[in-house]
Amino acid sequence: MPRSSREAYRRVAPTMTAGTTIRRGVFLSAADLKASIEAFLKAWNQAPKPLVCTATVESIQEKLTQCRRTSEQIQPGCTSPKARKRKR
Repeated sequence: MPRSSREAYRRVAPTMTAGTTIRRGVFLSAADLKASIEAFLKAWNQAPKPLVCTATVESIQEKLTQCRRTSEQIQPGCTSPKARKRKR
C-alpha cells in the first residue's frame, strides 16, 4: 500500500473492524493479519456503505465555538508536563 493509504487505513480500521473477526493479538504473523485485512476489505467493498453525516450545521458551529472559547483560555506553559513527586 502507498504510505498515505496505509495511514488512512490505520485511522479507519478500528471503525471498520468493529464487530468483525479481526481482533488484537490473534494473528501469528504479519502475513496472517494482511490476509485477514484483505479478505475483510474484499467483503466490505462488495456492499459498500456511504458515510452519512448526521450532524447539523448548528451543532458543528456550536462545537467550534466551544473549542474557540477553550483555546482562548489556555495560557502559555499550562500544557507543559508537571513534575511528578518522587516515591520514597
